[in-house]
Amino acid sequence: MSSRLDLRNHSQEEASANRIVERHRATYLIATIAALGFLNFHAAHAQTITKSDLPSNQHSLLTDEKTSIAPYLGIPALVTRPNGHTLHPYFAQRAGLRAKYLKNIFSTNQPELVWVPYVQDGKYLLRWQSYDDQTKSGIVGLYPNEEIEFVDDDLYDFGVGTLFAKVRLPDHKIGFALLETVIGEMDSISNLIVAKDRDLFTRNSSVDYEGIRLYEQTVTDDRTALDREIKNLSEPAKYAQNFPATNGTIHPLLIASSARVMLFTALRAGIDPKVRQAAIDSAEIFFHSYVFKEKVDVKPGLISWPYKMEWTTNWGIKLNPPWYSPYCNSQIVTLGALLYRLTGKPEYAAIARDAMAFITTPIDRGGAEYDIGGFKLPAEYVYATPPLPNIRVLDGEFAVAIAIYNGARLLGDSSMLQTSLKYFASLAMQMEAYTSPDGDLQFSQYIEKMPDGYRWPMWALVQNAGLITKDRRFSDVARRLTKFIPEASCKSLGC
Repeated sequence: MSSRLDLRNHSQEEASANRIVERHRATYLIATIAALGFLNFHAAHAQTITKSDLPSNQHSLLTDEKTSIAPYLGIPALVTRPNGHTLHPYFAQRAGLRAKYLKNIFSTNQPELVWVPYVQDGKYLLRWQSYDDQTKSGIVGLYPNEEIEFVDDDLYDFGVGTLFAKVRLPDHKIGFALLETVIGEMDSISNLIVAKDRDLFTRNSSVDYEGIRLYEQTVTDDRTALDREIKNLSEPAKYAQNFPATNGTIHPLLIASSARVMLFTALRAGIDPKVRQAAIDSAEIFFHSYVFKEKVDVKPGLISWPYKMEWTTNWGIKLNPPWYSPYCNSQIVTLGALLYRLTGKPEYAAIARDAMAFITTPIDRGGAEYDIGGFKLPAEYVYATPPLPNIRVLDGEFAVAIAIYNGARLLGDSSMLQTSLKYFASLAMQMEAYTSPDGDLQFSQYIEKMPDGYRWPMWALVQNAGLITKDRRFSDVARRLTKFIPEASCKSLGC
């Protein structure tokens, strides 16, 4: 029996806004991960994983050697890990994929470049001079709308403190682009979209803001819902009535997701400018009446928004109020960043950045991040892990990574981008563990069939993750999941 609070009756078209706290527990999967500099591990020790190292051709390190640092104990211990074979060091499956460079969004103190190394005595040296035909090396500029092709699946560390991907430029030169550039400043060409009607899928899972695509599990066109949320969010005295938790208090995720749905819909082409401005005004009321006033210092420097009702997960873990979730924080990240861009008011960018610390701080230090053998993930339901196993609800973790990615792009924040990729990379290496033999995805690690109302949004989240990271792994998962999408969802949203 699911413990998810189902508020779909709040509005059938607002599945993402009305997805509510449920969750269940997570079996303890243990994995090992290459130490990747850009992913907030140690770049100096980063491993290069090639296509010959695909899971079918390699053993998980944790199945070959039982002795390692054990969770809970924190010391080397002989531990049997039945699920260790499903997890491998991170690499992306992107060889042969194409992407289009947009513009300089991150690290704007340097122009966008591709390096063609000078090879000397087996060393790959990154020259500062422009490319020349004599040495067949140097730097090459990247320009808006240029398309590149990924040459292989490898991550490259040249000993300069960051990671690169190998790319083929339009003039066929082979060089190396920053991973930050690849993830944050390039859009995938649409061959990573599994949906047959790509335009309909794209319309219902993302929105464009000034040439930057923002992703979500659903983006509605419902003008009636837009008008309703503009009204509801402009009436702070009725927030508990309009966005209720089970005990009549304000539900943090519901109200934050509703505000995000409202603004994303208001960005649609064809929306009356007066209606768009009304949505922006309503969002500002929400921030000043709830976001700024209701934030709580969970620990010094860590803010979040409290759930004021009791909640018991499927494994019987009881959450006593106040409890907190990074899912709500991540919605504030997207909302604050977008409202900053729409109004120019710096307080919205500031609260978006402030909301990040709770997400990225380990649970044992008062935050929401948990560790599975080196992989870092945001726990939608936060409680002490260890000693208790985390329930690991899949769609919530994807949604957090995507919301942070949106905020990173809107603010040009490299640290946010790095965090989102760290979570996407960790999720990529969990996919084998969550996928059933028939191709269906488990909703969480307590093993429950995904509710039908969540299938299309989950399918969209996985495809969006593939588009963001330029990784076939996510698209392959979505392709196997397609047959489980309800027909009504396919007709209305696109399959």
